[in-house]
Formats: sequence, structure tokens, C-alpha cells
Amino acid sequence: MNFRLLLALSMGVTVVTPAVLPLQDQTPIGIDLDCPDLAPEGIIAAIGNEQIPEDQLRLWISADLQANVQQRIRARIDLLQVTVQDRLFRIEAKRLGFTREQYIEHSIHEAIDPPTLEELQREMKSSPDLYGEDLDQVREEVRAAVLRKKATQRGREVLQEIAERVAVELLAAPLRRPSLDLGLQDVLAIVGGEEIRTHEIEESLEDLEHEYDWKKYEIEITELNRRINDRLLAKECEKRQLTPRDLLQQEVISLMDPVTDEDIETFYQMNRSRIIGDLDEIRDSIRAHLTGERRIVLEARFAERMRAAADVTIYLKEPDPPVHIIDTDERMSIGPEGAPLQLIEFVDFQCEGCKALWEFVKKVQQLHPEKIQVVIKNQPLGSIHPASMSAALAAEAARLQGKYWEMAAALFESQNSLSPATIDAMATQIGLDLDRFNRDRLSPKLIMMITEDLSEGSRLGIDRTPMLYLNGRKLEDKSWEGILQGVQREFFRQGL
Repeated sequence: MNFRLLLALSMGVTVVTPAVLPLQDQTPIGIDLDCPDLAPEGIIAAIGNEQIPEDQLRLWISADLQANVQQRIRARIDLLQVTVQDRLFRIEAKRLGFTREQYIEHSIHEAIDPPTLEELQREMKSSPDLYGEDLDQVREEVRAAVLRKKATQRGREVLQEIAERVAVELLAAPLRRPSLDLGLQDVLAIVGGEEIRTHEIEESLEDLEHEYDWKKYEIEITELNRRINDRLLAKECEKRQLTPRDLLQQEVISLMDPVTDEDIETFYQMNRSRIIGDLDEIRDSIRAHLTGERRIVLEARFAERMRAAADVTIYLKEPDPPVHIIDTDERMSIGPEGAPLQLIEFVDFQCEGCKALWEFVKKVQQLHPEKIQVVIKNQPLGSIHPASMSAALAAEAARLQGKYWEMAAALFESQNSLSPATIDAMATQIGLDLDRFNRDRLSPKLIMMITEDLSEGSRLGIDRTPMLYLNGRKLEDKSWEGILQGVQREFFRQGL
């Protein structure tokens, strides 16, 4: 289930899903009666003997492609700036005789004042749909949000102070080229006399380029499929002597089952933990969503029938699956460091799917204890799971006392009834030092650790949980069979 959709539902927003087949374009497509089986040069797709030139597709999506290039360049510059900021922290830490981590703890985390009641109430009022009205029920989430904002502001101030003393020169011109072609020793910035060369951010740059190559492909394949569907719809209309509206009425609208009150109530009950608001408040939104879902299914089936009859061939190739560089330092793990296979799960303790996937990844690690390492990263989606941040903080605080797995199991077991009282009871039950537990789960350090995980999730495009990565590649099939197959493929690829 898409979390953005559920959030929209929770806010009472009507969700209208657009049709995927309306005839929108009559651009002529060149005809070549000798369309070969292999991809002809310059041809991106074929509908029978009709060919769609690659240049035509570029014209259709030129604005989107240009936006992709601009976003890609901005992301490269942002990556370099993050590296420069990290170097500034390291230079200042060295000057003061600290490690980077010690300096950040001292200059940022320890310099933040605890949130006042007024600040907590102000944060509550800023997002009433997220927090509700009872501060006691969401105090930890609100406190964490205030601390994150304070830490961000303090971090900016510290960086500004350092930058006033340390010279920074950006040499980012190579990153502004549409096509990235860098030597490993190219200098991209000079910070306090220290050079930052390409090889220092090579892996992150490769990760970023993979991400934008995939976004470019999604732009291309989405538009290509839409144009093909439009063309097939036009042909079908001509064949049957019908207008597009009449054809869709006949093949889609007339076949749709009406959404009943029972359907709405069932959907609401199944997704109650993810939806904010009473059923009566969002009934119309749920009806619109379910109606849109049914229309999409019928439109897709109609498109499949037309495409099968028309012998559609698409020559556009998917880019190689991106291999993401994911930070796992100081994160909870099981299995040997440096194992040939690494599974990384992004977890929300109030997510039902995360609970099932949690069991799967632990089980597969037990099957290959010397070859697989499992790493857990936090992804509390507080917009739909109000207690998810509290749960993540509780798990990390338990980790500091060597009881992470016990706390995680308890959180998953009671994921639909988490509250400050139930979390305290869990801590007592698994034998934690409660005074230390309560101090640790409110510490800015743990809050910033979870914030870093959320930022990384945002960079990776994670908008739902669970999410699983196998050696840096997103694993789409997260069933038990899918995980086993993914693991076996990786074993085979490495010759294990």
C-alpha cells in the first residue's frame, strides 16, 4: 500500500486516479513494412509494422529529460557539498583534538537545550493531522521532531563558524556536464588546503548516476507505453466506429463493480492503523480510491488485450539495477562483518509487512550464518504510524544495553497498541535498566541516528516499508521464496 495515498486519505483528500488510456496525441508514426526482429537502429518500439523512432520519443519527453539532467547535476553538487561539510567538521575536530564524532557530539548534540513545553506545543500545532491533540500520547515523537530541528539549525551555525575560518573553493565544473566523465584524481574542491578528489566520492557518485539513469528510464517507458496505448485505442476506435469515450465505456466503465459500503468499511478496518480520521470523514475519499483502483485494473486488462493482438515490441532496455552505497556504521546487525552477502532492512515497527520480513531475513541468515550479514536501519513513517519514532528510539536504546532483538520482538508483537506505558512495560519485562533506558531513548545522539536513516531512505526513494536491499540492490520480491531466490542468485554470481 502506497503511504502517500494513505496519508492523503487520512487528511480527507479525495484521491482521483487518472485513466491510463485516453487518446491524447495523433502524432504520425513512420511506417516500415520490413520491421526486423532485432532492434533497428534508431527505433525504440514497434506496433506491428509501425515503428516509433527514438528521436520521436525524445521530442515527446524533451522537457522531462531536461529536468532529469538539471536534477542530476543539482544532486551531484549537493553530494559534493555534503562531502565539503564533512571535511570542515573533520578539520575543526582535528584542530581541537577531537575525532569527528566527538566534535559533533560536543558542539551540536550537547549544545542543544532540552525542548520546552512551549516548543512542544508549537510543534504540535504545526502538524495537527500528524500529532493529533493529546501531547502525552505523542510526546516522544514531538520531542524528537523539535530536537531534529534544533540540531539542524545548530549544525548550520557551526558550519558557518568553521567556514569563516577555513577557506573553501569548489571546482565543480566537471559535475555540471550532462554526461559524467571524471578521472579518479580530478580535484572537485579544496577545503582548508586539503583537496577532495573524485575517488573520495566515486561510489556515491555511481550510486547517484544509477538512480537518475533509472528515473530517466521510467520517464521514457511511461511515455512510450502511454503513446502506444493511445495509438492502439485510436486504431480500435476506428475499427469499431466508436469514439474513445464510448469505447472506454464499453470495455471499462460498464464492467466496473460499484464500490459498496461494505467494501469501504473493509478497507478502513484493514488499514485503520495507517489512517487518521473517522470512517465517516473519509468515506468519499476511500470510495474514490477504490473506484480508481478498479478502473486501473480493467484499463490494464483492456490494454493488454489490444497490445497482444497488435504485436507490440519495445526495444528500450532497462538500465542495470542500481547498486546503492548504504551506510551501516553503528547499526544493529547479526552475522559476520565483511560477509559476502549483506541484507539491509529498513524497518518501521508499526508496519505489518516489516514484521513478516523481519522473520524472513533472520531465518535466511540462520541458514547461512557465515555468509550473510543482516543490518537493520530505521524508517519510522510517523505520518501514518504515530508511535513509530517512539518504537525506533526504544529499540536503539535497548541496543545500548545489548537487548535490541528482545525489544524489537516485543515491539512487533504489540505493534498496534504501542504507547509510552506499553514500551516501559516491555523494557521492564526484558530486564533493562529503566533509568538508563529512559535517558538513552531521549538522547539527541539516537534521535540524530534515526534522522540519518530517514534521510538515507529519502535519498533512496523509500516511501513505504518494508524495504530490503541485497548487496546494495533493492530486492523487489520480499516473499520467503523471493528472498531465497535472490540469495541463491547472488551466491551463484559470486561462485559460492
